[in-house]
Amino acid sequence: MTDDPKASHSSAAESADTSQEVAIELPSRNHLADWDIITAMMKTSRLPGLDLKDIIHILYLQEAHVKHIEPVVRTDLLELFLNTATQLRQEERDWRWDIAFHGTLRENIPSIIEHGFKLPSRDASISGHRSRFLVNWGPGIYCSSYATYSYSYGHNWENGIHRDGVMLDPEATVGIFICAVIRGIPYTCAQRSCRRYSQLVPNYDSHVNPSLHEWIIFDEKRIIPLCIMWVKKRIDDVFFSNHYDLQPFCGNSVSVTRTKKLLAASEESKYTYQRYRKKRTCFQDGAEANSEMTERIRQLGSR
Repeated sequence: MTDDPKASHSSAAESADTSQEVAIELPSRNHLADWDIITAMMKTSRLPGLDLKDIIHILYLQEAHVKHIEPVVRTDLLELFLNTATQLRQEERDWRWDIAFHGTLRENIPSIIEHGFKLPSRDASISGHRSRFLVNWGPGIYCSSYATYSYSYGHNWENGIHRDGVMLDPEATVGIFICAVIRGIPYTCAQRSCRRYSQLVPNYDSHVNPSLHEWIIFDEKRIIPLCIMWVKKRIDDVFFSNHYDLQPFCGNSVSVTRTKKLLAASEESKYTYQRYRKKRTCFQDGAEANSEMTERIRQLGSR
């Protein structure tokens, strides 16, 4: 289910937070290049002009507070992703990327940053990664266009995620990756075939579940983590009742201020996961390389 994030109830949530605004510090110079490239990836996605402030605004409308946000994109993985997009474009196939979300447990975050997303296997000795959930729609990498849908996957559950399930850590702040993903031509799975998809359906590039909330990617080079945000739900319900579609330019002046505050990490100690990027951060590649990468992203997105 989706709703319009510009609904009238937004004004109350905004006014409640306005009084808490504080002075804005300048972002860390070292990571300005990271945010420039992440911003370029968002703005040249299938939702042209999308920005972090829009994502943060949508979450606030749904009573979800973004506590912290950190860049995690690795330039070597980004290069592979862009090479894949370029190759698909040359083959006249659907190469454009979407912005998606992937919620996960805290202990999984370092590996995802260091190695990227990995396809799951029921035999952990083969891939080194085993999904903790049933692969209902095929053995791929699961993500969603809704951060609120991905939120539940950042919690520990007893006997799986479902309406009657028991969340073991309801007070936890959840890590949700913001990702770029090349879905290509998606196959819409049938409910009657749930848990029967052993591989990608031929002649398609990805799967989508019947509710359209879950996207399943079968190529590790088609999905890349850009940054991670830490989200705390401000209501008691286990699940979000609605999921709002992302809309470029929906963020207002209050969300702009919130975003600037989140990006104003002038102390490196505020960033927790930088060592897992293995020195493949954008600023360490140098200004010229960053400029070329950003321009390549913009040229791809403009075609």
